Amino acid sequence: MLARTANEEGTGVQAPVTVVTKQGTLRGDTQTSKYSDNTFYSFKGVPYAKPPLGDLRFKSASVQAPQDPEPWEGVKDALKEAAYCKQAGDRGSEDCLVLNVYTPNLPSDDTSDVYCLSASIRCH
Repeated sequence: MLARTANEEGTGVQAPVTVVTKQGTLRGDTQTSKYSDNTFYSFKGVPYAKPPLGDLRFKSASVQAPQDPEPWEGVKDALKEAAYCKQAGDRGSEDCLVLNVYTPNLPSDDTSDVYCLSASIRCH
């Protein structure tokens, strides 16, 4: 998907940017770090697996491996964070198999492999 990930908060959207994944094209943002003058790219709410619905809903991950997300037509906006995973109360969504990806570089023809150098996981 993307060649590198980083965890930096940004300010000010500079320009939209697109990347092509095996599921489809994503539209993200170009931003500047509020801690330095570094530019980075932001893709939010990117699906990484198909939600386990129906017969798969309560199966253990050891029994049923996650499935790739469904491909989409056209350009998918990856500009806003998706809903948080459902917790106590009415807030959140059970369909929360998404990532927020921040990368200093966009993929090119010579960066076909994916390496996750830094990830941020929110625990509830």
